Amino acid sequence: MGGTEQNILYADAALGSAEISQKELRLSIELSLNGFSFSVRDITDNVFLAAGSTYIRYGSSYQRLLSSIIDTFETKVEVASLRFSQVDVIYMDTMFTIVPEYLFDTAHAVDYLSFTMGRDMSSGNIRTQKVENISSVCVFTTDEKIKDYFSTRSSHVNEYHSMAVFLANVQTEQSDDTQIHVNVTEGYMQAVVFSADNQLMVANVYELKDNNSFAYYLLSLCNQLNVDERKTPITFYGSPEEYVRQHDALSRYFINKRFAQRTKDAIFSSSLDWVTQYEYFNTLNI
Repeated sequence: MGGTEQNILYADAALGSAEISQKELRLSIELSLNGFSFSVRDITDNVFLAAGSTYIRYGSSYQRLLSSIIDTFETKVEVASLRFSQVDVIYMDTMFTIVPEYLFDTAHAVDYLSFTMGRDMSSGNIRTQKVENISSVCVFTTDEKIKDYFSTRSSHVNEYHSMAVFLANVQTEQSDDTQIHVNVTEGYMQAVVFSADNQLMVANVYELKDNNSFAYYLLSLCNQLNVDERKTPITFYGSPEEYVRQHDALSRYFINKRFAQRTKDAIFSSSLDWVTQYEYFNTLNI
């Protein structure tokens, strides 16, 4: 693609074996207009056999994103011949809203999203997803052509929003303080905030347009919540590359920080076990 894409793929040799066609494989792919990351899990043995990502340097459209997805899954020998028992497509963008379950009415899903976005969303492909641990529903949009493509590789294609996935997987702890959880992928930052009594206060996605956006949005969030960014516990998930880039801000402002741990059920094949779990947090944990 003219040098505008950066591609990474880690794959276990088992994907090329004759026995792989007998395995039940689950593909999870998180995508945004900046690219996508994915994992392949052997459902039978509960082992991850592949993880990869594609970053589109200058932004994209869903048409170009689909072209990149097809290029990966039709031409990369490690995954081109695979048939999946299940595909989970996860959307990372700002076009979503979280509605308390006791207020939610399916007939008004598009109205909730239109109100949040400040424009008519009735022309979009509206989807809903329950977030059980906070008794809420996430309303979001999807791209029909992307689902159509993955339907050629699996008879079971599910669609999720990354915020709902993140909310379901945040590693909350007993605390007397407000807890902030931050997940970063290429071009986006998710922020989830729980009060001391474990009630959801904030669930937002910010678009990172330059290198200063990370610190700006996180400092603004702390200011909005009236909490001390140096003392408030912050747990970071997502791409380690972003945190390397943000080393100065992390060291200067966000002192009480930790990084998410690999979940106990995240089992990697021996050739992939060195892959840092939080690098593919969402796709490895739904």
